[in-house]
Amino acid sequence: MIEQKEKVRRGCLVYALVVVSVLFLVVLAGGLVGLKYFKHMLEDYTSTIHSPVPVVALSSAELKALQTRIRDFRVALGGGHTAQPLELSDREINGLIAANPELDAVKGKLFITIDNGHIRGKISAPLEQLNLAVFKGRHLNGDVEFDLSFANGTLRLSPRSITVRGRPIPAVYQETISRQNLARDLNSNAEAAEVLQHLDKVYVDGDKVVLVPSIGSK
Repeated sequence: MIEQKEKVRRGCLVYALVVVSVLFLVVLAGGLVGLKYFKHMLEDYTSTIHSPVPVVALSSAELKALQTRIRDFRVALGGGHTAQPLELSDREINGLIAANPELDAVKGKLFITIDNGHIRGKISAPLEQLNLAVFKGRHLNGDVEFDLSFANGTLRLSPRSITVRGRPIPAVYQETISRQNLARDLNSNAEAAEVLQHLDKVYVDGDKVVLVPSIGSK
């Protein structure tokens, strides 16, 4: 009887060791796959060098006229007056990024183009700013296609797809970066947030971003 119990215990021990060994191999294999993806991303898609994107410098007259349009739009919204939709071109948006100190976080790192209803552009950003701290000290320099959305007074501009030297970055990292909102600094800007709260929708039409006021905004 005692011998039988010892055999049962030894059998259980062997079974436990087998399970632990299998789990270890699974974890090890997963770690090796993760390391492979990491090295692939590190070596083929990132750089130690920041590659500045184009910067649009509006003339003083252009910038003043643009700021006046935006101010008048904001005042009309805040006063509850009827306001026509505000349309902004890619040149105007890039010019605002270059001229607004409160957008320094994306200045020289983000450049957009708007064409045929699509927002595309270039990005050169530290990967830790894109929630990939494991690549601290490395930059992502690539071409981007963006998704623009607006809901509950919050604007969202997220990288839908990113290519580096013509090749899409690995999906596991693309998914992480796609969750980032490159318009977060705009949402936290007091003046911009005030305008956003009075908008019904924001969308891309042709080569413009269109801001549509809510009816009876105040």
